[in-house]
Amino acid sequence: MSAPALLRAASDLVGALRSEWFPVDRLQALQQALLLEQLRHAYANVPFYRRRWPQDPVEILRSGAFAELPLVRRETVQACPEDFLAETGDRHEWRRSKTSGSTARPLESWLDRRAWQQCKYSLKFRRLLASGWRPGHRVTIVEAVAREALAEHVESYALPGERWLQPRSFLSLFEPTESHLESYRRFRPHHIYAPMSYLAGLARLWSESDRRNVPLRTLQTSGEWFHPQTRRRVSERFGVPVLDVYGSTEFKEIAWQCRELGGYHVNMESVLVEVLDPSGAAVAPGGAGEVVVTSLTNRAMPLIRYVTGDRAALLGGSCRCGRESLRLDAFEGRTVDVLALPDGRRISPYALTTAVETCPGVLQYRIVQLERDRLDVPIVLPGASESALAALRATLAGVVGPAVKIDVRVVADLPREPSGKCAPVKLSRPWQTEEGRV
Repeated sequence: MSAPALLRAASDLVGALRSEWFPVDRLQALQQALLLEQLRHAYANVPFYRRRWPQDPVEILRSGAFAELPLVRRETVQACPEDFLAETGDRHEWRRSKTSGSTARPLESWLDRRAWQQCKYSLKFRRLLASGWRPGHRVTIVEAVAREALAEHVESYALPGERWLQPRSFLSLFEPTESHLESYRRFRPHHIYAPMSYLAGLARLWSESDRRNVPLRTLQTSGEWFHPQTRRRVSERFGVPVLDVYGSTEFKEIAWQCRELGGYHVNMESVLVEVLDPSGAAVAPGGAGEVVVTSLTNRAMPLIRYVTGDRAALLGGSCRCGRESLRLDAFEGRTVDVLALPDGRRISPYALTTAVETCPGVLQYRIVQLERDRLDVPIVLPGASESALAALRATLAGVVGPAVKIDVRVVADLPREPSGKCAPVKLSRPWQTEEGRV
């Protein structure tokens, strides 16, 4: 990174540290100013919006018609991604991100240099400071990258001097968790950043000696939906809080948890988040709906009113930490993960994971809908008795009904998907992706 770029990153960090304490009305005013700039840019330089919007963005905001702009879905971007790329800007400086394709075929998105620096550096370091990280704290990062490719992957986005500011070790998610124990004992990290499914597996191996000798301050997660009970078990085992980050490949970090665990603080300086009901209307605080995101700073591929496919609740009021930013909570997984049952009902994966989490001792699990009337439920439950498995089957049957056959089986471990994730609910048939949509 050049010296001017490094200075811009530092300036952005200082600005982010100030704006996180702005009162909510000032944050909303900042958002509106950024939104107007982004709409003007998109209308002038992005083919899709130039064709689709009925009037220029100044009139759109002035008339209060932003909520009437058409929603953009992943499939639309996939059909013609070039339509969403700006005709201006130096494409040699853009950074590419690629989704894992867990819900559909992969999607490429692009960020300009300034937006990339904001998302990957200033907003990330602000979150780290809020979590209790301080310069010099050691961090272990578990990446969904093969061991032999870790070094190249790390260097692709490392800041100059970051290895001294934040000593780091990197581990591959695709290696056996047991092989990482020696690294933790030798490096003694203050923070671990890894998927929750990995941390749940590591918790099984974490000894009392490790708890005394490794000076952990936090565990930090992202990329996987998980049940609150899983968080409690992992937090209790390590003796530190588990702080989650909600993000996406298209927008990077969207919202994050502070140590108060009072919901997810939205990065209002980089994204505008809406939570909509099935009719497309905004939900009131306390209500749940589909998460729709607008990029405020990315000029390379501005995604405006982009449907993420995730469901969450909108919180009102301020967090106990004193930040007044918009907050999200009660994530229910992706809308495409809703299960369609033989009797015509559609149920959230949350109903099933809640049922599984009532079974004592379950360390990991996966619920796979093979057919409308058939669930496969592999679980990691050492020493499980047949009566415990029967009780779990009965609990699940109470959720899905008697017409669904449920195969609960004990396994030693759960394999990861190619993306490195270990989703708790998985649909295996294409028709379920469509019919399960809400």
